[in-house]
Amino acid sequence: MKNWKRHTRSLLVGACMLLMLLVMVPALQAEAAPSAKVRRNINKLIRVIRSSGDTNNYNEPMIQDAYNDGTSYSIVYEGNGKLLLGAETEGDDWTAFTLMNYYYNKSRANLQFYFFYTNDSYSAAVKNSVSPAAIRKGRKVGYRFDSSKSTFYGYTGKLVEAGELHLQDALKYWDVLLYRNTRLHMKDIGFTNYRR
Repeated sequence: MKNWKRHTRSLLVGACMLLMLLVMVPALQAEAAPSAKVRRNINKLIRVIRSSGDTNNYNEPMIQDAYNDGTSYSIVYEGNGKLLLGAETEGDDWTAFTLMNYYYNKSRANLQFYFFYTNDSYSAAVKNSVSPAAIRKGRKVGYRFDSSKSTFYGYTGKLVEAGELHLQDALKYWDVLLYRNTRLHMKDIGFTNYRR
């Protein structure tokens, strides 16, 4: 009789643990929704972008800054809960892009860095997908080489390093662009751990 009770108790404890795991795993995998304050700030940003009058090649509203050194920074409202943050730097025979698709309703940022040698038609890319809260000044995001978007496979370590540096530079200037247009900073639109 004691063994039966012990066995039943073990089965009951095991079933409870399994049920807890089934309930907890989806909660662990779910993305954190932005706070009410972050949503208000993003709505303010979208209003400013829509009223700016600037559009990109796809007729999507945007705000942007360009500098004499060949760099430009933009924030595009693409609709459906998505902002596209872009940074472009041009050299004599190369171009580098950092693109961040920010899905603010899901608190997700998909990062991509592209490097093109325009004279030789070489291109290479690295990418990663992270929570905006994981993006911090001076902290690497852990780019991975993207062979599907690359025609050049040499120096992948240097490409990852260049992507990380370009992202840090882009974050600084996106923060300036935000502040000039909205008096908000990156931390105010969901990048809660990014400090200038």
